[in-house]
Amino acid sequence: MGLTMGEDFVGKLVDWMGAHPPMSLRTFEYGIGTLLATLTGGLMTFGFVLLKARRDRRESEITGGTRALFTLMEMWNATKQYQKEIVDPYRHRRDAWLNLHVGPPLNPLLAFDLKDLTFLMQRSPKVLMDVLMEANRYRLATYLVEEHRRLAIEVVWPKLEAAGMKIGDKPRPEPEIQGIIGPAALKQMQVVTSGIITNFDQNVESLRSAFTVLRKEMIRLFPKTNFVDFNFDPPAVSPKTTVGGTQPYYYPNGP
Repeated sequence: MGLTMGEDFVGKLVDWMGAHPPMSLRTFEYGIGTLLATLTGGLMTFGFVLLKARRDRRESEITGGTRALFTLMEMWNATKQYQKEIVDPYRHRRDAWLNLHVGPPLNPLLAFDLKDLTFLMQRSPKVLMDVLMEANRYRLATYLVEEHRRLAIEVVWPKLEAAGMKIGDKPRPEPEIQGIIGPAALKQMQVVTSGIITNFDQNVESLRSAFTVLRKEMIRLFPKTNFVDFNFDPPAVSPKTTVGGTQPYYYPNGP
């Protein structure tokens, strides 16, 4: 007589249990212990990796902010030096467009690495915008200095020399100088010189402000970290404008 489906299943189950004796309690405990140890080890490893990633990110953000502070310091120092040595003596002089000294070029490699400051995009976008704006202002200052050098050395001085003017000659009237230079070069010199004076005066103050704002924000974000500080010179008091003065004259290295 054939077996029913239920009887067949029961028979197979009995045969399997006979071939596989029940697991002892000790074996069961050992297996559970091994599983728990594996899980614990995995969780600890994950925790250490996560902790290290957070620590590395924090150190990277601190390093990036510190680099930006140093870059602002360098920009301010170069801008201030140029203002003091080149701009200040001619700020209110009528012959500034012609006799403003041809100073040394600014360092064009001073810039911010945006990757260093990405953490500010979410936390302090206004601070990031202020810092990046200083980069643009510094690039403009670099361009103005180079353009002034180019105009003076390649355009204006050769024309004055071709007209027979030499260093030490008696000063000539402004209309005569302008006629020798020509209207195009004259306008370029006036615009660039005015731009240099205005830009450097503004940049000295805006760089100071950007450094202070960034440093305060870094201290707020990382209160247990000491950040570099810089003692800026107090804002200079501009002298009163002098209306008088001699007519512009050719003197490439300044009076």
